[in-house]
Amino acid sequence: MSFPARWNEDGLVFDNTGHVPPPLRPRTREWEPLDVGSVTSIALRWREVTALEAIEPWPHVKVVWYFNHARYEERIVPLRIWGRGGPLAFEQGAEALFAYAGEILRPAQLRRGWLDEPIVEWELCSDLPGHEPPPEAAGAYRTAAARVVEPIVARRAPLTPFEAMLCWLASGPGRPWQDTPREVVLTEEHLYARRRDRRAWRLPLSELRVRYGEAASDAFYVFGRRTMVILPGREGCPVRARLDELLEE
Repeated sequence: MSFPARWNEDGLVFDNTGHVPPPLRPRTREWEPLDVGSVTSIALRWREVTALEAIEPWPHVKVVWYFNHARYEERIVPLRIWGRGGPLAFEQGAEALFAYAGEILRPAQLRRGWLDEPIVEWELCSDLPGHEPPPEAAGAYRTAAARVVEPIVARRAPLTPFEAMLCWLASGPGRPWQDTPREVVLTEEHLYARRRDRRAWRLPLSELRVRYGEAASDAFYVFGRRTMVILPGREGCPVRARLDELLEE
């Protein structure tokens, strides 16, 4: 498992640099059962842990504990360069940790955060609003979303070649290239996007949850637990303005 923590009935060992600690030693008289021999790992007895939180940004986890009457907290974070399985494997590790800790810690000590958010998937559409095919050409999309007929609230023009180049150069593990759509249209109920595959997809605005990024920089909008839409900085963007309004409401 690529999740940078291990645990047993004695406690929790994690590494806030994102590296996976060595296997825990078995309970014996000779060895401390949580001793992993790693200078970057933090070993805690369950009785020392006061809070376990799934925090933003997804998929970070925070551990809070007391030692010698002092409060400490650290994040369990993924590596900047994802190992095998990527962020979804990290998410699965967090789910397993919370499931195990739920049998030991009190409910008030577990703060599930993004773990309790629904997983929202992109839905395929015939096209963006305003680009719908005529009725006789819509047969190929019988298994996709219903034909788009929603009135347009805001539109974001396609990326310019220069913007596309900057987005590609800035892409990485925390900023996947496919999360920056080519073009975006908002209706009252959905965000429609022409994604990197040049097809049209949509997300329900009711599942818009949080935004990362300053007003003058790139904006990262999250739908549900982890579905992200990245809208690069662009002065006077009506789509970003409307999404920010919805979050304020």
